[in-house]
Amino acid sequence: MFRFGRKSPRTAKELDCREFGGGGMMTDIADGSFVNIAPEPATGMGICRLVAQLDGEKVTRLDANIGFSHRGIEKILERVNTAQAPVWCDKLSRNVPFSGGYAFVLAAEKLAKIEVPERAGQIRTLLSEIARVSALLTMTGNLARDTGNSTAGAIAAKACQRIDALLQAIVQTPFCTYFRVGGVAHDLADGFAQRTASWASDGILPVLDELKRLIDNGIFRSRTQGVGSIGLSEATAAGLTGDNARACGIKRDVRVDEPYDAYGAVKPDVPVQKAGDCYARFKSRIDGIYQSLDIINRLLPQFADGEINAFKRSETTTLTGLSAHFEAMVYGLPLPEGEVYAAVETPFGESGVYLVGDGSPIPYRCHFRSAGFPVMQVLPKIAVGADLLDVRTIVSSLGVVMTEVDR
Repeated sequence: MFRFGRKSPRTAKELDCREFGGGGMMTDIADGSFVNIAPEPATGMGICRLVAQLDGEKVTRLDANIGFSHRGIEKILERVNTAQAPVWCDKLSRNVPFSGGYAFVLAAEKLAKIEVPERAGQIRTLLSEIARVSALLTMTGNLARDTGNSTAGAIAAKACQRIDALLQAIVQTPFCTYFRVGGVAHDLADGFAQRTASWASDGILPVLDELKRLIDNGIFRSRTQGVGSIGLSEATAAGLTGDNARACGIKRDVRVDEPYDAYGAVKPDVPVQKAGDCYARFKSRIDGIYQSLDIINRLLPQFADGEINAFKRSETTTLTGLSAHFEAMVYGLPLPEGEVYAAVETPFGESGVYLVGDGSPIPYRCHFRSAGFPVMQVLPKIAVGADLLDVRTIVSSLGVVMTEVDR
């Protein structure tokens, strides 16, 4: 480090190298070389620095340095009330609407023993599944692009833009403020059911067929099959969830095993793969898109009429009720003393919130169970033995978003 024109006492050799996973200075490695891989994931949110030790083109060691996207959100949530918190939670993954704050509002409702109206639960389920399709398409397109198929990546990106337009048309409000403790901010736009049904049948299915035809070919299989394999025992020990776990044969889905909101009524199937490699993760995400579309098609005919928030408008006709409603919306809902854990199935896996209340509207403690953090512990292991070219493919197939990992 140089400061005010004076040379650092560190030697030139030390300045040319970095610590490597506690294994000493990288330039001290006699047999082999090391290389800084471009910040990953290049197409996702946040940054992770990867440093690889090579023997020719083979990776013999990989160090994943995380924390570059840390913003202290858990500590921030100890300074804001329950009405403000969902906005901060949504910063965990801005490219996947509704995923960040969903677990928080469920935890707050569980701690405060709030019963959410049926229609509000159905709305939250519907929007989460639409956003899930968009996220899985993005991951699929990124994997296709990183294996040399830029056409499929562009098609997936275009489909995601249409999904974003659909969500904006039926929600008509910023996504980060829509999920609230007790329900949702307001009802969906008129005609949302017809628009969503049309998109789920005619808008997205042709795109999926085209993507499968473009991606699932011999070249793609040669780049993904047998690459970055994760065993069943390794996935279980690491705590992998979501599509990364289902690609290894783990039949675990929070929406089925611990249903919340309207998932108990639709009872989705849980497709699994066995190989645990990059190709299995690709297949698992394609299956996940069809699973989400099936949930949407089952849910739309079941939509109920009624309130969209536990704080009913009819309760605001009196001065006392109006004052209570005003305090809950402005100052937040008081959280009783106690602790709870609530989890949701996001496109990355199981995302959970451990919430502690002390009687005030401000959480005493809020800790996130990140779906991507266990993945980053597995990455250095499965990259060993792979070609340097395949590291990018492995990272892309895992679908990690660093802002969700670092928090």
